[in-house]
Amino acid sequence: MDYEKELVLFKNKEYHIEYNGGKFNEKESSEYVGSGVRVIKDRKIGFSYCTTNNECYNAESEALKSLKYSKMGNYEFVSPGKYPRPETLGKTIENPDTKSIVKEIALATKYANTRGVSVVADVSLSKTYLQIENSNGLDDAYRKTNMTVFVEGKLKNIASAYAYKSQIDKVDIFPILKEAVDKTLFLSKGVKLDRTNYPVVFNENALGSLFGLFINHISGKTVRTGASLLGNKLGKKVASNQLTITDSGLRGGVNVQPYDDEGVPSRDRVLIKNGILVQYLYDMEEDVIQKGRINFDELGFCSRSSPISTPSINTSNVIIDAGNHNFVDEFSEYIVIDSFHGMHTANATTGDFGVSVIAAWIEGKNGKTPLRSFSLSGNVFDIFMDAILDKKQETSGSLTTPRFLTRAAKIVQ
Repeated sequence: MDYEKELVLFKNKEYHIEYNGGKFNEKESSEYVGSGVRVIKDRKIGFSYCTTNNECYNAESEALKSLKYSKMGNYEFVSPGKYPRPETLGKTIENPDTKSIVKEIALATKYANTRGVSVVADVSLSKTYLQIENSNGLDDAYRKTNMTVFVEGKLKNIASAYAYKSQIDKVDIFPILKEAVDKTLFLSKGVKLDRTNYPVVFNENALGSLFGLFINHISGKTVRTGASLLGNKLGKKVASNQLTITDSGLRGGVNVQPYDDEGVPSRDRVLIKNGILVQYLYDMEEDVIQKGRINFDELGFCSRSSPISTPSINTSNVIIDAGNHNFVDEFSEYIVIDSFHGMHTANATTGDFGVSVIAAWIEGKNGKTPLRSFSLSGNVFDIFMDAILDKKQETSGSLTTPRFLTRAAKIVQ
């Protein structure tokens, strides 16, 4: 064989249980199996995939055909080494008892019914097997599980709110449902804003959308194509002095893994340190395209969402260090943003956004006051530059973060 090859095998099975309008809809998706195939030949790299036996028989030849689209470079697959073994398997959901989950949802919804709140609950459980092998001798595999519970509460046309939790092991459903119901009842008493000059606090739910917009600008590919406002900012200040951001496949959230999706071992990788940009995100192909050779110390950000998806750049778990502020002690009042609609209309190039806030409240020394819906606008780079950080961290999916307080967001009544 006059070429190198890499095979990544995926096996995935998912269960979905939905409760809506007092009825259950239970779905068991069939297990899907597929492989992603990459080849290196004559300093070019090609990709193909397969999901059936017939496709897999021809996958290598299809990958070789795709070499004509590749840029030249010193591509190299990962060599075998010692991998960390973080816990990726929730043993209580590896073989889920869906009947007991249905019973748990039914019991929990009684809490909503007695309070006049209608709920939509969606519970998903997944089991994934990933194996990677290549012609350098790498051959390793691991399994992982995930359970996600999403509950939305609605009170007629007055208010709605949601609660969410995702982790590798069993999620207790009642606390999530109770949070959504209690938040809905609380927001149903919302009042109109009396002024617009409040400091704004984004909690972990709201920060997820903002962070996604920000992190795209430190992707190596975004920098190379000239679409990043943080290009040529390595070693320079790009955020608040309080902001330290670490990518980790070893801790922090649902994306725990021994290695990324091209076999680079997981570790903590500091992206921003005290507001200074330390590292861009690269996978093997992007590193070679930009620099003509591989520096494995820069890698670890390869992700494949499915067998048919080409390898792409992404983070695993993102951890933002806690700050040293207690907002209640330091500010008389501020507005907490819990959720909003409309982030899909944000300008991905400039970072400008305008959203409709659907869940928020005034918080301060005198307690909490729920608010009616209002509009909010700003620029994600201004917010990250201006932010001061709370002492306490919370985790939402793959993001662990303290709350951010900023005066860079603009409230519109």
